[in-house]
Amino acid sequence: MCAPAHATRLSNPRLLFLYPGASRAARLDQARAGDAPREFFYGMLGLEARGYATQIGDTHATPSDPVWRAVMALEIARNRTARVGWSRARVRAIADAFASADVAISFTDGFTIAMGLSASTMPRQVKRLGGFMGLCDLAERARPALRGHVEHAIRQALEGLDHVFFFGEADRREAIRRYGIAPERTSDFLFGVDTDFWCPPEDTVPTGGVVAVGSDPSRDYDTLLAAEIPTELLLLTRLPVRVPPDRTGVSLVRGSLHAGAMTDLELRDLYRSAEIVAVPLHDVWQPTGQSVTMQAMACGRPVVLTRGRGLWDAERFVDGENCILVPPGDRDAWTHAIRRLNDDPRLRARIGAAARETAAKHFSLERMNDCAEALVHRVDGN
Repeated sequence: MCAPAHATRLSNPRLLFLYPGASRAARLDQARAGDAPREFFYGMLGLEARGYATQIGDTHATPSDPVWRAVMALEIARNRTARVGWSRARVRAIADAFASADVAISFTDGFTIAMGLSASTMPRQVKRLGGFMGLCDLAERARPALRGHVEHAIRQALEGLDHVFFFGEADRREAIRRYGIAPERTSDFLFGVDTDFWCPPEDTVPTGGVVAVGSDPSRDYDTLLAAEIPTELLLLTRLPVRVPPDRTGVSLVRGSLHAGAMTDLELRDLYRSAEIVAVPLHDVWQPTGQSVTMQAMACGRPVVLTRGRGLWDAERFVDGENCILVPPGDRDAWTHAIRRLNDDPRLRARIGAAARETAAKHFSLERMNDCAEALVHRVDGN
């Protein structure tokens, strides 16, 4: 659930939304005009419409001070060695943005950790809200010799945050158990998609076979490629996918929406033309595959999705009704699910229609806007 709102609040708190801002800033005008989806602003545009003062803090900014640039270089090298990381220098780079904010909301794991670790050096008036896509996967992803160091840094960072929110309920519950976070300091952030932008076509007939999109390391394309798929398969990813030499009918597009391989409008057309959208995932705490699943469902496409431990909104996904769910790492289940849909046009149409209805009713931007506003009310005025 979203964090409950307090009755007392600042009249107009200055909100700092923290994510890789350069690419988003370039898409602001498109999003406001309806030519790009609004979900990856994580409620900022919705709160603007509700009268809040907002700004973007670029979590990929480079500090101007040469000493801090040197620190950042060392941090980057450390992160590569550890396989997971954060950079206090990135926080330092946007110190002016923190100085002009009342509430700072981070939406990426690494920057959330850095912000928590930097709490003692930040302006006192700023309330620090840290979001995690997959907190409980971080230490597991680190090199074994450095896991203790990573867990210690996470514990320190959590102490420096005023509130901690999670994109998946399972990750939140496990983090409370693993790191001893007081439950009242946590909440679920209910992600939603722009169902006005992601919508079914009026006249496009799906002809594109199976489509899989995404570059998160938690994608399990090996299992998907091992399945016996009786139709064309298109993969859009930056991951180093290896297509078996004897595997035919596979098109691999290197890139992603954010790496210039495809625009939002082209991605929407790709979903609309697909007969099936596949979202194969490893069994991780992160609610990975969230955006692709919701976008494809909003476009009225039948989705085959891994039912892993990080599945978000688990009560909304009904196997055989608005999606097809398969166990993690089960190539035979993938073969069966895709063959079942491929051989039954009526089933595809029925699941696709139910998927659209579910997305419009439960996965809209309004629920994310409400969550963002509830987060602000949770900490302002205290």
